[in-house]
Amino acid sequence: MAMVNSVSSFKAFRRLGLALSAALLPALSLTLGGGARGGEHPAAPPSQLTVNGRSDPVDLDVTPRFGWQGRAIEQSAYELRVASSRAAAEAGAADVWTSGKVSSREQTAILYEGPALDPSERYYWSVRTWGDGDGASAWSPVAAFGTGPGTSWSHSVPIWATAASTAWSDYTLEAEVVIDEVALGVRFRAPGPSDGYMWQFRGSDNRLVPHRIVDGSFTVLESVSLPTDSLALGRPARIRIDVHGSIIDTFIDGVLVHSLEDATFSSGGVGVRTGNSESGALRSLSVREPSGGVLLQTDFDADDRTFGCGRVQGGALEVPRASHCLQSGLAVDWAFLRKEFTPRDVPIAWATAFATGSSHLPARQYVYKLYLDGHFVGLGPTHSLGNETRYDGFDVNARV
Repeated sequence: MAMVNSVSSFKAFRRLGLALSAALLPALSLTLGGGARGGEHPAAPPSQLTVNGRSDPVDLDVTPRFGWQGRAIEQSAYELRVASSRAAAEAGAADVWTSGKVSSREQTAILYEGPALDPSERYYWSVRTWGDGDGASAWSPVAAFGTGPGTSWSHSVPIWATAASTAWSDYTLEAEVVIDEVALGVRFRAPGPSDGYMWQFRGSDNRLVPHRIVDGSFTVLESVSLPTDSLALGRPARIRIDVHGSIIDTFIDGVLVHSLEDATFSSGGVGVRTGNSESGALRSLSVREPSGGVLLQTDFDADDRTFGCGRVQGGALEVPRASHCLQSGLAVDWAFLRKEFTPRDVPIAWATAFATGSSHLPARQYVYKLYLDGHFVGLGPTHSLGNETRYDGFDVNARV
């Protein structure tokens, strides 16, 4: 699910980071350069502003805690101000909250004590400090922070993978294939990633090797020597697989090259697979019912997302080594989820994308990779705590 408008997945770690910085930064501040005591010009402003230990976070769902690094002269007081827009902050306004002058040597974990902040918003802040017997420093450059959408995503709309049917039973699969390295596997009657059939078309030695997959285990059913020049590396071949009841007929360039009876699987989707030394490409693909009805058809144009592996380029799905996926919705790698939107025709002050996905545990890694107009934005979420679903926020202002 994604929406453009998380708390970060690292809340627990941020708290640890704040504890460390509270211990370290006061010592560091004594080594930094600053303005002259009581001079004619304001002392150098605070720098390296953070909120909850991060620079310009956009997805806070906890009370902000401010931090900065100061001058060589030991700090004796500070003043914070928070505004609702960058323009207001740069003009010196504090239309959200101001701390007033606070006598304190603390430079980390300074708690925000203003009114409640709105969810999915952006705020801007700055700080100035005083030293012992010294005038106020100049105000720091304006920094920003954003709030997350909270626990309710009532205005977001899920982006679902294309529905895929596992109920396809009798059908004809046709495709133009090019075998680049050793072999290209074509899957069919696959009710899921770990079950179904996989026909391995081998261009390296002109053979067909049918496999049956049960609970992820591959079994070779036969090794079929094909008629001369049926398959060769780098040369296109038109394959056809007819599945009717328990009979599976395989054709290459219109010639019946193999027939097999096997009733292990009676229905399921289609896909591709390559081993660690294999690669190839599909240049077209269709799946049709015996009556001629189209179940799936693609020529792999630039926007095609039929499969979650490989790369669509030049009217073909290029399948690299060690790839394995079924049609979208049954993918064992990645599903491509797309959503188009048109921003309102007004100046955009800021933009944040909040995104989440289901548990990472089945994949043992991140669940999603987020792109905007083809540019990589980020990935997530990280390990959940308890029954929560983590989400992340990304600053995408430069992309909209």
